[in-house]
Amino acid sequence: MHRNAYFASNANFLGNVGIGTTTPWTKLALVGSEELQTGAMTLASSSRQANMGAAGFVVVNQHYAYVSASQIGTPNGNSLTVFDVSSSTNPVMLKQISGVAATNGAEQMEIAGQYLYLVDLTGNAFSVFDISSPANPTLVGYLQDATQLHGAASLRIVGNYAYVSNFSATVSQPGFTVVDISNPTAPKVVGTPSRSNFNSPVYVQVRYPYAYVTNE
Repeated sequence: MHRNAYFASNANFLGNVGIGTTTPWTKLALVGSEELQTGAMTLASSSRQANMGAAGFVVVNQHYAYVSASQIGTPNGNSLTVFDVSSSTNPVMLKQISGVAATNGAEQMEIAGQYLYLVDLTGNAFSVFDISSPANPTLVGYLQDATQLHGAASLRIVGNYAYVSNFSATVSQPGFTVVDISNPTAPKVVGTPSRSNFNSPVYVQVRYPYAYVTNE
């Protein structure tokens, strides 16, 4: 059983958080037989690294944590960093990718199978990294579209599709985009609904056959 929680430095939680459920009904919902320990939480460790001045999102897979950072105006401050967190009291940085197009404005990430999917707010892009070697993510797919991925900020992966909300979309650009990832090395846009009902969409969640998008 995992007993640790991992946070990026400027992480924000909007809405509810669920443990053991995908449909939390309150700020923190716990489902299952595990006991929720009372008392104050204890900070086990922290790690401060270069090029992570605006770390925003973290995903954990096995004993690796992947952290995205987006620092506008500082090219090397946009990064994807991998930590070995097998020791919760001693996270070790294994690799950092920064200063490249695929991490320019790195925002939300999601892992599905052997791939990590990342959206890029300022680069208007969607990137795919192969993490079959967890400590050495390799860029295998990249899609940039200043119209249909303008300000890509949030994503959800369901089957062969990625559902992306585009925070910076203008009136003439879609606030929500569907990307076909059946071939991870060649992602392609396959759907964009009208933006007439969107205003700075921030997060997207999918419960097939519906996608739910929140606005700022």
